[in-house]
Amino acid sequence: MRIISLSSIPPRFPFLKESLQSLVDQNVADDIRLYIPRKYRRFPDYNGELPEVPTGVTICQIDEDLGPATKILPACKEFRGQDVQILFCDDDGLFPKGWAKRLFEIQTIRKDQAIATWGRPIGDYVTNPVSPNRSSYAKQIKIEHDVQYRVGRIFQKVFGYIPLIRPMIISGYADVFFGVGGVVVKPGFFDDEAFNIPDEAWTVDDVWLSAQLARNNISIYCPWRLPCPRSSEAVNQDSLVDLEFQGDLRQVSNRKAAEYCQNKYGIWKN
Repeated sequence: MRIISLSSIPPRFPFLKESLQSLVDQNVADDIRLYIPRKYRRFPDYNGELPEVPTGVTICQIDEDLGPATKILPACKEFRGQDVQILFCDDDGLFPKGWAKRLFEIQTIRKDQAIATWGRPIGDYVTNPVSPNRSSYAKQIKIEHDVQYRVGRIFQKVFGYIPLIRPMIISGYADVFFGVGGVVVKPGFFDDEAFNIPDEAWTVDDVWLSAQLARNNISIYCPWRLPCPRSSEAVNQDSLVDLEFQGDLRQVSNRKAAEYCQNKYGIWKN
């Protein structure tokens, strides 16, 4: 069984249709599940109104707001103990045809691994990481500094989306995945501890969820040249990238969450 799972926030509800339709058009999942909390921590005035979704998408209301990790943890709990592949992704992507099929196929072969379109070594986040020179690491385009990234930002400001990119130039393993490109897991990859999200990691699900995989000895494999989805109009609505949470910008939150997990679980160390 194959499931696509994601969540969203109220300011993005009017902008979801295009992204959701691009998931339906993948024509590969048995169900597409949109998890919506009944109450939101970031949006206390939410009135309970649900978004309109295309045929093929199931809205699943849940009691607890797990932050951005809501995109995957409730699905894992729902399907725990079953032989299910779950592809989770962000709600602001325009997903190219064949994207989901390829990710599911690779995870079928690498059944004990998480498969991510995009990822990084932990050395990009913490001061005392494992060696960044491991031969098995995937190699990514340096999106932050190259011309492609700068052109992408111009496109985003002018046209409202980022052009399609293929971030990984050499296949291999990452310590931290980027959920923006999509990740395929099995329900058993996340246990009950994954739901105990501390404030240090509440807004940075990529770090927190990657840490849970690491503590359960689940590798994150990033294949060569898979496409990363373009951004929809929703990307400009209350993006977590721009969120200042408890006085910290995203980069600081990433580092604090990574070091918290490193110390708590003894992972990502020499």
